Amino acid sequence: MSSAQLEELLVQSREFNRSKNITGVLLYCDGSFMQLLEGEEAEIRALYGRIEKDKRNYDVRTLLTLQTAERWCKDWAMAFSLCAHRGELESCINIATENPALKDHVGVSNPLAEVLAGFVERNQRLYGT
Repeated sequence: MSSAQLEELLVQSREFNRSKNITGVLLYCDGSFMQLLEGEEAEIRALYGRIEKDKRNYDVRTLLTLQTAERWCKDWAMAFSLCAHRGELESCINIATENPALKDHVGVSNPLAEVLAGFVERNQRLYGT
């Protein structure tokens, strides 16, 4: 995906998410995406359906579904993290560790940390870094 295509996707996602009160994080690395979505269940399910039907996407999977008392990304219509180089895949998790709202949720036994770590590990296996 080109930089222009990524930028267009982010602009559209942020606009849509604001209109539906959806928050989250989008991680991108060498053609792979991982996304954390927060909001009302019906809105999230509808958005997920759109993502599944989008012809640009393939192998769409739900890694984790859970309910929380409060949002982890309440101020982000769609935060974004990009790994520009295969050797820098670990930077995909920085978006979580640098945000105070998420910092308390990142730990060895935490589902969010496990999902983020899984994204990095999967890309390391695919690209041999």
